[in-house]
Amino acid sequence: MLEIFRFFLYTLINLFVSFLNIFVWRTKKIWLFGAWMGNTFSDNSRFLFQFVDANKKELNIKKVFWVTRNEDVFLEMKKMGYEVLMMHSLKSFYYHIRSGVHLICNNAYSAKYKHDIMTCLSIWATKIQLWHGVGIKACGRLTNKGKHTFKNWIFDNVLFPFFEPGVWGRAYMLVTSEENKRVAIEDLRIRKNRIILGTYPRFLRPTLLTSSENIVISRINFIKKKYNKKIILYLPTFRKNGSKYLEPSSIDGFTDFLRRNNILWIQKKHSADLIKSSEVIDDNVLTLEPNLDVNVVYDCIDLLITDYSSATTDAIFRDKMTLEYCPDYNDYSSFDRGFVNDFEKYHIGNFVINPTELFDKIMLCINKNAKDIDKHIRTKQFLLGTDDWDYYKLFNAIKKATNV
Repeated sequence: MLEIFRFFLYTLINLFVSFLNIFVWRTKKIWLFGAWMGNTFSDNSRFLFQFVDANKKELNIKKVFWVTRNEDVFLEMKKMGYEVLMMHSLKSFYYHIRSGVHLICNNAYSAKYKHDIMTCLSIWATKIQLWHGVGIKACGRLTNKGKHTFKNWIFDNVLFPFFEPGVWGRAYMLVTSEENKRVAIEDLRIRKNRIILGTYPRFLRPTLLTSSENIVISRINFIKKKYNKKIILYLPTFRKNGSKYLEPSSIDGFTDFLRRNNILWIQKKHSADLIKSSEVIDDNVLTLEPNLDVNVVYDCIDLLITDYSSATTDAIFRDKMTLEYCPDYNDYSSFDRGFVNDFEKYHIGNFVINPTELFDKIMLCINKNAKDIDKHIRTKQFLLGTDDWDYYKLFNAIKKATNV
């Protein structure tokens, strides 16, 4: 009953915004960005936003706005010189209706999580889903639950998009390879004519770092240089409540292992994780703030430890060593979300299920004895294609596909 009410409400909002657009015309020379439920300045949205903002005149774009519901992000971006809007301000309402191009990287429609921008105001704008990862875990039709869902073509392709906020069912989606395209179509039900083949902006370089990012990177580089430490970045994916996942920090001897082997352990919880993690207080453990964009840290690390997260692809792109720590593999693959393909196709082969083997495998990876270069290259091409990309080439690909 609640879902029917939401459909009815969004349809009314779509009609109301359509009426407003008779008087407030949209223009494709105004672009509006958001990311991660409106809480962070991060990910693909952030990187593309910075490029477009820095090159507005050359790209024939008049204004570029970032939308946030986080006051700290608002103040930081103001200090950096960007045009930024608080999510529900009058000015934000106006530019949601006035802007002709809306871009997000995470959530457009969900009863569980907040939206990246006010997506209910996006009808008649060109909508672009930059997404946030090339990962093995399923998100929609290919999940264990989704596989058994009856597919009604008329509802999925004709009716449902118009019940969604802002008709985001008709959004374009950025993908990085033919495999990523397949997943977008089969898992996220993106139509073929709405696919943009390119690269993720976060694989490129930001034009300007935030003050907190500069502090963190300077600290990591100082520790690495002065103490000659190996740097490990730990990025687990989110899990449902009741998961049997055992965190590395819960393994006996964790802090002793770090100290004995001169390792700095950097960790960051997934933004969508609902499970309370144990806090580790140790000189060799650095926990990143929830709003910090982890994509700016990759160049500092020696090893990435993750599981079913798309963070693996980011590390592979940068030719970093990766290690998949998956003590709940059987449960995750069979009863939790499931995967979009064979696990080994998305990873370069360093894999741990038994927690007691984790420390030995870490040392093997740090000592560069676990890297299969041929496998690394094949996996990289499978996930990211073979083209070389820069911001201008990516922008032109977006422009050609969407006619913005």
